[in-house]
Amino acid sequence: MDDEGGAAAEPPPPLPAASVPLASPTLASAASLSRVDLPLAPALAPPIDGLASSDSEAAPAALPAPPPGASPLRAASLRLLSAAAVQRPGTEVYAWGRGDCGQLGSGSAEDSAEPRLVEGLQGRDVVGLAGGRLHTAAVTADGELYTWGANDSHQLGVRGPEQEVAPARVAQLEAFGVQAAASGTAHTLAVVDEGALAAWGSNEFGQCAQPEATMVEQPKLAKELRGLHIVRAAAGGNHSLSLSSTGGVFSFGAGGSGELGRGTAEDPAVPRPISRLWPLGIVQVAAGESHSAALTAGGAVLTWGRGKYGALGPGDVENRSVPQRVRALAGVRGVQLACGHDHTVLLVAGGGVHTWGSRIVGVTVPAQDRLGVRQALQALLERLPPDVLAALCVRPVQRHIDSCVSAGLGATRVQVLMAGVLLDIVRQAAAASGGRIPYTEFHNRSLSEHANLQVEYLAWVSNKDAAALVSICQARIMHGEAALQQQQHLSAAAMQALFQGVNPASVAFLHISVRRTHVVEDALNQLVHRAEDLKKPLKVTFYSGGVPEPAQDEGGVAKEFFQLLTLDLFKPEYGMFLFDEQTRTYWFNAASLEAEVEYALVGAVLGLAIYNGVILDVHFPMVVYKKLLGAEPTFDDLRAAFPELGRGLQQLLDYEGDVESVFCRNFTVEYDFYGERRTEELAPGGADVPVTAANRADYVQKYTKWVPSDGVREQFKAFRSGFLKVCNGPALTLFTPAELELLVCGLPHLDFEALQRVAKDHPAVRSFWEVLQGLSLEQQRAFLQFTTGSDRPPIGGLAKLPLLIQRAGPDTDRLPAAHTCFNALLLPEYAGKAKLRAKLLAAVEYARGFGLQ
Repeated sequence: MDDEGGAAAEPPPPLPAASVPLASPTLASAASLSRVDLPLAPALAPPIDGLASSDSEAAPAALPAPPPGASPLRAASLRLLSAAAVQRPGTEVYAWGRGDCGQLGSGSAEDSAEPRLVEGLQGRDVVGLAGGRLHTAAVTADGELYTWGANDSHQLGVRGPEQEVAPARVAQLEAFGVQAAASGTAHTLAVVDEGALAAWGSNEFGQCAQPEATMVEQPKLAKELRGLHIVRAAAGGNHSLSLSSTGGVFSFGAGGSGELGRGTAEDPAVPRPISRLWPLGIVQVAAGESHSAALTAGGAVLTWGRGKYGALGPGDVENRSVPQRVRALAGVRGVQLACGHDHTVLLVAGGGVHTWGSRIVGVTVPAQDRLGVRQALQALLERLPPDVLAALCVRPVQRHIDSCVSAGLGATRVQVLMAGVLLDIVRQAAAASGGRIPYTEFHNRSLSEHANLQVEYLAWVSNKDAAALVSICQARIMHGEAALQQQQHLSAAAMQALFQGVNPASVAFLHISVRRTHVVEDALNQLVHRAEDLKKPLKVTFYSGGVPEPAQDEGGVAKEFFQLLTLDLFKPEYGMFLFDEQTRTYWFNAASLEAEVEYALVGAVLGLAIYNGVILDVHFPMVVYKKLLGAEPTFDDLRAAFPELGRGLQQLLDYEGDVESVFCRNFTVEYDFYGERRTEELAPGGADVPVTAANRADYVQKYTKWVPSDGVREQFKAFRSGFLKVCNGPALTLFTPAELELLVCGLPHLDFEALQRVAKDHPAVRSFWEVLQGLSLEQQRAFLQFTTGSDRPPIGGLAKLPLLIQRAGPDTDRLPAAHTCFNALLLPEYAGKAKLRAKLLAAVEYARGFGLQ
């Protein structure tokens, strides 16, 4: 029997027949050794559900009944959410469970909740199966090896790297004769005639015993094992074990958790003997994801490697780099051993089974109970440290999503949706425990780039069935929603124009004309009073000296418009916002004399920037984005936005002496009104109510409500109404405040090395990169502004910026030029880096406008 880690695929003893229920997988931890006095067949059941009706329990499924007197099962293999079994007579092979990479061998990449005949193996006497993470191997009685499933690391040993959905014969091993096989995460081992060991697939950690390669595309013999007469092999996650006829155990591959058993991880790609096992008479070896086990001729079990989940023995949770006996099995005689991902299973004399470690337990959850189960799972995950939660629950799921995207979303959409649900539970658990996992960990770039998000968005809006998928693609979902609404407004405007006899092209866009000397005034007059047009694509024309500038707005002119408008709106002389030197953020001026319509303009500008895919240099405290999403501020929000005020209020809460006489406060708040100190009561008659130890918590609560909410109520109300005139679609509900800020402001850091890695190489371009890397951060931001119209990277970083560097002739005294609409830099081939630097800085620091000298 095998699991995901992949123990050696040799035929187990005949097993009694049993019907096995298929159910949804949930993770449980075996804190102690468990004995199951049942036939072994139930352990072959893969816990899988959701492929039939999700509202009813999965009915028990059984392999076709054999004739009376026949031996029902000859070999079996378990792996991640799928399984296979060989049934007699006729040696038919059945497989069921997950099949997105073709690992069921059924001829398609479809899942199956029922055992399905592997037709490609009919007529062949299959004597052993080995299941890797996403691939399967079968050994026949005449020494042939067939493989199928994922082949991204050439783990099938056949042509590749395309996956195989039906069994394919490994032709290169025909001349040897295969005796047994084992499959790991992405590599395969085969014991061949004369006791040699062949290996192929991923060799990143040396698990194929080839020191010079990271991937082995065809079966290769392990030279260091020649002449040792290997009789068994086991493939773990990224390590391998082999057993000689004299009882010697050799290990190679990943050893970071001690799974090699040598006491050291030196020479991982070179098979070395595990010295402690030599005198013990080992007859079987098994390998899990990062742990290993061995069985002696007397039935004793030794384990080593990762012990975190108890896979090495009950209560044994420390990693161990050398083999030790499982003490809880004293007096127990084992006859067959297998390792799963992080658990171990032992068949004992008489037919009982002992299990320990983390294990998969099949349960079916009725529909009416699933919310409670989700909440219980979330509560359990909240107890995990953030680094453990990210390592065990976030990144593996993200890698699974990446593999599903690589395999094609058409066949894996259900798996991606299930993974999205799990990520959403983990995200909520992380948020409830303090939000210490970066929110970007929950985003998936490959899914965002390959999914048809317009289709997913429409499905989500109609019935929310794609909520899990869209929640990990927020940025593109928001932009996709904007594009969809823009298309709808374009169609409506065009239809209206036709009925009115007007050229549809004239009403297709939101055209505004702006004088450079009156940016705020012109924007106010043309944006605030045209709410019905705000969802049309924006086109801007600048006027200088009463003359339109010669620039076709393909996006770059709009970028400069947003830059100039926000620069003016946040100037101190407007008095709309106050700048905090400590946090370097802007806050609403409670004493502002500006009309509410101007605050509505600022909100509309934020919405328009998101709508048109423009990054803004606008810095608000996080509580602003929280309030935009409709959430109420807390004391923690106040402390983050106003640290000095927060510290003072915290001191008030923590003080143990006479609060009233020391702090001398009452239920009022003071603020500056153009040099005049004004007071406002936090409660009726608050000026006459002193703050005491008894009521200070109420005072802090009211203060927390007044500063970010009541004190700027009208200003923020207008600001939010302007924002929602543009961004009022359902996609907004997907965002956290931090994610909304990222959408508005972009990433705060500049990784020009990432941008350079995706740019084409040329001697002149190399000189340009060297000059750019030598500039100060402010100069680099200015360059980014000059070239793209924004000094912030897009979501995903500078690696996602399509920067075009185009040669603009030989050496010259002309300055470089830029087309911000297309993120293009026109760069002459200057004679030397010094001249290049001087000309680039001159262009960056003094250029503004389109077509201006």
